[in-house]
Amino acid sequence: MKNSIYFTNKAQFKQDHTLVFFINEDFRFKPEQKLISLDNSKKINNFLKNFKDKKSKEKIFSFDLSEKNKAVFLLVKKNFKSNFFEELGANFYTFSKIFKRKNIKLYADSIKSQNVSNYKDNILKFVHGFKLKSYTFNKYKTQIKDEYNFSFEVCSKEKNDLNKNYFKYKAIESGIFLTRD
Repeated sequence: MKNSIYFTNKAQFKQDHTLVFFINEDFRFKPEQKLISLDNSKKINNFLKNFKDKKSKEKIFSFDLSEKNKAVFLLVKKNFKSNFFEELGANFYTFSKIFKRKNIKLYADSIKSQNVSNYKDNILKFVHGFKLKSYTFNKYKTQIKDEYNFSFEVCSKEKNDLNKNYFKYKAIESGIFLTRD
């Protein structure tokens, strides 16, 4: 599997997928009805309630929906710096690499319910940070240890806008990767 990032407007939940949602400091979670079963939704809300009570300072936390499926929550605070989403994307890459999550589905529309202004650009910054952190240079290496490959799918009803606007970030990434090489 080659590392790939793509945008889609279809929210399909399959085995061995990691579902990623944005969540605010209130820890309220309301997914689309067809995405997660009511039973799993209740489990997640109980988990989030307990997590909120612990007052942890983590920005990324996860919950096992089943043996192969994981739900990951990205905490978005009310007052964040301009580079917050790029850092969060980079931190999420590290998280997904440590836990060897290969099929990642980011439900980008979950950011709308967090009252984040300019949410489309922030989603693109998140994906940009993820992609920048995923850089590796293996051209002259004879043996590649622990190679991590992923498929990163961004699900949103705004697929066309996100796909169109991602080209400027893609150009920046290719320039940075060329320089790193």
